[in-house]
Amino acid sequence: MKPLTSSGSCFSHASCCFNIPVLSPAMHAMPLSMPALAALLSLLILNNHRLEAAQGVVIWGSFKFDSRDFDKPFTQIAGGGGNTVALRNDGTVAAWGINHIGQSAVPGGLNGVVAVAASSSHTLALKNDGTVAAWGDNSGGQATVPEGLEGVSAIATGSGFSVVLKNNGTVMIWPQTGSTRTTVPEGLSNVSSISSRWFHTLALRSSGTVAAWGNNGYGQSTVPDGLAGVTAVAAGGEHSLALKGNGTVEAWGSNESGQTTVPPGLVGVVAIAAGGWHSVALKNDGTVVAWGDDEFGQSSVPPGLNGVVAIEAGTNHSLSLKSDGTVVGWGSNDYSETLIPAMLGNITAVSANGGHIMILKADGTVAAWGNNDNGLSFGPLVPADLIGVSGIAAGNGFGLALRTDGTVAAWGLNDYGQTTLPEGLNGQVAKLAAGYRRSLAIRFNGTVTAWGIDTEVPAGLNFVKSVAVGVFHSLALRQDGSVAAWGENEEGQTTVPTLLSPGGHGSATAIAAGSYHSVALTNQGEVVAWGGNEFGQSAVPSGLSGVTAIAAGASHSVALKNDGTVTAWGYNSFGQTTPPAGLGGARLIAAGSTFTLAVLAEDEGDALASWRQQHFGTTSNSGNAADTFDFDGDGLVNLLEYAFDLDPTLSTSRLLPHPQLMSGEFVTSFTRPASVSGITYGAEWSTTLAPGSWQPLTDSDPSLDGWRFSLPASMSSRRFIRLVVTKP
Repeated sequence: MKPLTSSGSCFSHASCCFNIPVLSPAMHAMPLSMPALAALLSLLILNNHRLEAAQGVVIWGSFKFDSRDFDKPFTQIAGGGGNTVALRNDGTVAAWGINHIGQSAVPGGLNGVVAVAASSSHTLALKNDGTVAAWGDNSGGQATVPEGLEGVSAIATGSGFSVVLKNNGTVMIWPQTGSTRTTVPEGLSNVSSISSRWFHTLALRSSGTVAAWGNNGYGQSTVPDGLAGVTAVAAGGEHSLALKGNGTVEAWGSNESGQTTVPPGLVGVVAIAAGGWHSVALKNDGTVVAWGDDEFGQSSVPPGLNGVVAIEAGTNHSLSLKSDGTVVGWGSNDYSETLIPAMLGNITAVSANGGHIMILKADGTVAAWGNNDNGLSFGPLVPADLIGVSGIAAGNGFGLALRTDGTVAAWGLNDYGQTTLPEGLNGQVAKLAAGYRRSLAIRFNGTVTAWGIDTEVPAGLNFVKSVAVGVFHSLALRQDGSVAAWGENEEGQTTVPTLLSPGGHGSATAIAAGSYHSVALTNQGEVVAWGGNEFGQSAVPSGLSGVTAIAAGASHSVALKNDGTVTAWGYNSFGQTTPPAGLGGARLIAAGSTFTLAVLAEDEGDALASWRQQHFGTTSNSGNAADTFDFDGDGLVNLLEYAFDLDPTLSTSRLLPHPQLMSGEFVTSFTRPASVSGITYGAEWSTTLAPGSWQPLTDSDPSLDGWRFSLPASMSSRRFIRLVVTKP
């Protein structure tokens, strides 16, 4: 396949002239190029993985999310503590959110389901044959369905107990503990619906009256005198709601957050839901009203939300089901419980650490969710003015963001100064890393700066292209493929194997740091790990090869293979090293303390079209969006901008990979951006720039998504290198 041409020339960035008598990587800009120095300094930024449009995201381990679960419309939703469960229109079930005791791990083969219910720790599903399935925490027997149970018409869950309504209008609870919460009132019958949360239960009789039992410390189980004409009930954490036939709501129990103060004039209500300390109502016009606790935004209904047909509430989050079968969630997202694929559109980078995840979007904005103890949350707790971001790094309780101008934003926990930038650093940063109470930055000159709990950096460390941070140790990957490590070495985590030490015969292309172990990817597609191995996190699976990316959690390791599959090993108490069955097509991976994340790629035929749509509003290879057109006039035609995931509407030639002078050779190396597919990369060299004088360079990087082109330096002549990209 020949490169596409324009006026007889290959599409390439402007050829860079090397003045070889000056033995340095200084470059001189040629026509159609930005200053070559800017391109040089941008080399380290290029390794930010990028993903355009709404590719799939899969998370497994201590919390769970799988965007593939959203491929069919939903018909019912239920919210637990930090988890959500939803029923699809084909009778199958999806669950996402906290999964530390299996409450979001839907049993394989479960189908024929007609209703779902969720507590913070276990989940129930009602099947169309009147039987019940249960999973999650079973410490008290709450997930052990009584033998022979059938004829069930409705289900509910409390804290440590399960409730079912039978076809004959009676209620059954298990396990029987002798407490008021599991003791059904004697003689209760003719029940038409039930609701439970935490430690009390409500039952609606067919007569429109309500029965309640369980904890009553706030009067939540004391039904108001004369309450009648009720059509639905909802049990909250310590309060109760009833919907009356006239469309009004009555509330009783705890009101410490205003959860039982029904908004004045609220009428036309057709459904109700109660969370831990908040209440939600669905009106007959398809809009939603919420009141009570709003610490996590659970009572702040998204503006413009309409077309809603059902609602639910978790402890600190709210959910709505729209008429098209899609789900909208708001409030706490500590465990991805309100995360939906629509939030994941146009992701350009992802980073995980501890208990939270950060994403970078194509518009240069950042969102984060997960552990919110230190000001890390999806939404406004990311700095409101954070724009123009090109890279992100998630630390343990804090976040870092790199802007395109080389400045850094930092927020979250700062007990050791990990978010207080060193003086003189801003505007000089090419890449970032964050870990436990420590931050690292690679400066444009290839040196490393550290701040936080430990500011140590080995003397003479330079030519660095990547860094990683563990709990008390740090790693640096040099341009020559050698690895430097420093910090605590109790588990051997900073004892770099000879293979990857300076002078060793191996060459690393990526590094990752766990709590007390270290991982490196070699240019042969193999993985090397050292340090702590209590859970097998440093015991690389035998025969593992073809690896293109790595990640490390607290005590587990992850590898992405060139066939799009994921392999993980080490600590697995939460299932973090057991990828979901059938997982493939992964292009990015990340790992938190006890969870693993993969971002799935788009179909190859769609990637370029999606890129055009994002930047030009069309998928057509024509006009401003044509492969051969240079919209921003920076000397780069659109196809080349796409090949390196650049913005074709801004002058970005400085962000192209650029040669470095290393050991007597000019070396150009780069990794295919994760959003790009269907592109072949090459490089050529010439001494004259004359047509017909260009000679091909050989790619010496054996990895699937990496390229390395080298040209011996010459003392007697100038040499020029250009990159070439082609598409089928």
